[in-house]
Amino acid sequence: MNRFRNALRQASLLLACLTSAVCYGQDGYFGTAKVNINPLTPIMLSGYAGRATLAESTGVQQNIFVQAAAFGMGAETSLLLTVDSTGLPDNVVDPLRAKLANNLGIAQERIVMTCTHSHSCPCVSGYLPNLFGAPLPATQQQHVDAYTAKLVEWMEEAATEALDNRTPGHEISWANGSAGFGQNRRGEGVDDHDLPVMLVKNAVGEAKAIIASYATHGTTLNASDNLVSGDWPGYARQAIETLYPGAAAMIMIGAAADSNPTPAGTSLAAFNHGRTVANEVRRLIDNNLMTPVSSQISAFQTEVKLDFATTLQPGDPPGTMLAPSPSSMNYGVTSWTFGKDLAMVFMEGEVVADYSLRLKAELGDKVWVNAYSNDVMGYIPSERVLRAGGYEADSSNYYYGNPGRLAYGLEDKIVGAVHEQLFDFTGQGDRLQLLVDWRTGEASIVNMGDLTLSIDGYTISSPAGKLNPANGAWQSFQDQGLSSWDEANNSNSSRITEFKTAGSQLFAPGTRLSIGRPVIIVPPAKFGDDVGGTVELTFEYSLAGGGTEQGGVRAEIGVDVINNLVMTINPLTGAVGIRNASPFFDVSIAAYSIASTDGKLRRAVGWRSLADQSLAGWDEADNSNAFRVTEFNPTGQLYLAEGGTVLNLGTLLDVSGGAINLDGLKFEFLLSNGETLVGVIELAEVGAAGDYDLDGRVDGADFLAWQRSLGSSVAVAGAGADGNANGVVDAGDLAVWRSHFGSVGNEEAAASVPEPASSTIAWLPLLLGFLHRRRGVYARFADAQAC
Repeated sequence: MNRFRNALRQASLLLACLTSAVCYGQDGYFGTAKVNINPLTPIMLSGYAGRATLAESTGVQQNIFVQAAAFGMGAETSLLLTVDSTGLPDNVVDPLRAKLANNLGIAQERIVMTCTHSHSCPCVSGYLPNLFGAPLPATQQQHVDAYTAKLVEWMEEAATEALDNRTPGHEISWANGSAGFGQNRRGEGVDDHDLPVMLVKNAVGEAKAIIASYATHGTTLNASDNLVSGDWPGYARQAIETLYPGAAAMIMIGAAADSNPTPAGTSLAAFNHGRTVANEVRRLIDNNLMTPVSSQISAFQTEVKLDFATTLQPGDPPGTMLAPSPSSMNYGVTSWTFGKDLAMVFMEGEVVADYSLRLKAELGDKVWVNAYSNDVMGYIPSERVLRAGGYEADSSNYYYGNPGRLAYGLEDKIVGAVHEQLFDFTGQGDRLQLLVDWRTGEASIVNMGDLTLSIDGYTISSPAGKLNPANGAWQSFQDQGLSSWDEANNSNSSRITEFKTAGSQLFAPGTRLSIGRPVIIVPPAKFGDDVGGTVELTFEYSLAGGGTEQGGVRAEIGVDVINNLVMTINPLTGAVGIRNASPFFDVSIAAYSIASTDGKLRRAVGWRSLADQSLAGWDEADNSNAFRVTEFNPTGQLYLAEGGTVLNLGTLLDVSGGAINLDGLKFEFLLSNGETLVGVIELAEVGAAGDYDLDGRVDGADFLAWQRSLGSSVAVAGAGADGNANGVVDAGDLAVWRSHFGSVGNEEAAASVPEPASSTIAWLPLLLGFLHRRRGVYARFADAQAC
């Protein structure tokens, strides 16, 4: 009978293809399936280390399932599985994804497997290998291995059945709701309460699938509840399917690594949390708050190499767990974009809320972030959580069999991968940008993408009234004599508009047109003063074919700026450099002094003084030592142009003893006017590829730096805008900039004195490739932790 039904389904699909101009391109093919995955034998439950003293579970409090949703047809098929499991390891996910991709003839990035992270589900071989400290007895391990093998069969069955169940004519919509029962368990108040919901209706308007996600652990039930259960995700599925009979309810988990459900401890609490989710789903659907979504899915997958930390870094907390030797793991990020309407991001591992909050802030409100996707290989802390330490950063790695904590820099790598995947979705690749020079207020309209655009108008808005529409400042296209352009009569300090009365303005890729200096920048009174507030701008333009686009605003608008000298320390090597970070002032210095209360200065063997570099007039102070080095120029001064790193002082700082004591460091310098100032100290790796102004960001300001120096030679290969290090600023350096555009430093990852909010760390280029994940073990922890 199954074969007969499948034949009928295939025949109906074939008929649909024969009556359609393009079979695989037809919108709305969709199917679902649901398979019970209750254990067939007694089995140890996962999630809680405290269950090591309990017997195998022999009962089921709530049925658990694997569910599948199949979108599209042919090579455009996309397959989503949700599994009631604490976590799925790579030894389960990778072979099954590869098998399905091969059988279906589709790319692996179109196959995503997520788990609900319920802590009342059976153990899976390879996941949380050290959960119970000691290996399971042989019989118990046999039960786990047998269940894992059967789980793979069930997952394949659900996937295959969902594909067979596809029919045409479905419509997709989505909305973003909220729920409040997930609370940050670290007491830090960092929570993601969003509850995104997708609704799939069939051709006659019936709900066929409801997919929802919420960011909190499946730990409402505790370790003593030794019965199989889906926890709150299972109850949410049950409640939604009761509200919408005939619809498949699929629950995913967001960036929930540092969030627990509150209250917890009872089945009633789990039931109530599930009902909370269901009620929010009903509110969004029944009040017609859903927004239509394209059924055309584009899929992207990136593997990022994450290193494990082997040395203490400045400010690392007590309990920091280091790997005994250099090692790394591959971390996967997958994104699905539904046209330009919705982007689903699927992140591996237990991801803390910082990631979802940052991604949605940077990429917009059409981004839906899921964690616990594909391989759940451990906790993925943010830079902030790494600095704070604790379970999510350190001790959880024991249970996952990881050799130690992950190294700093992981957040920008992961976020950068998502940015690159969603470059076209966010419109960065096909919209115009307004570049603004922080120093002067000079603005240009630039096409940084690959598409040629034609516009017939644009508007720049400033809520704070920071625009100057006067002809001497705003050099409109009309002022420049471009044909048929006309300034709007109502242009003012809050809004300037210009439109083309006939024809359109062509912006080919790489085209840049200046519009003068319409932005009012209020610089600090003098070098060393704090920079005032930022300038908030919006930029819109109208396309010649109709419609208005929101353009990007780039360069230094809306970011912190350091109007001072910065001493940068590489915390891994102790290398020290000094740069003038001010975008406003050139300065000259006659002396500088660096002090370390810990005696960490390598005065004799590491310091590459200006005198050592044969800079005229510079002399080391006779009393320079491990606690203070001083250098002065009694006959002149050294000119430091704004925005450049010009002084390399060698490996001045001794980092062999572990973390750098920032409080014990001080950097002072003497200006040529006799004023002594205290500079900023930052821990950073300055000079990522394409970062031509050395501010830790690859953005529009670097494009301007390249353009201003185009055709010039540099004194040292790789300096300035010589990105390809051939000694000349040329077209190759523009290619370097474009390939790294959007790389952004993580301000929180750099510690600075005295202006910590002002420092940045250069974003490291993504390191792609396919490495085997390396596992390690170390001393067992005694606490009965929930993972």
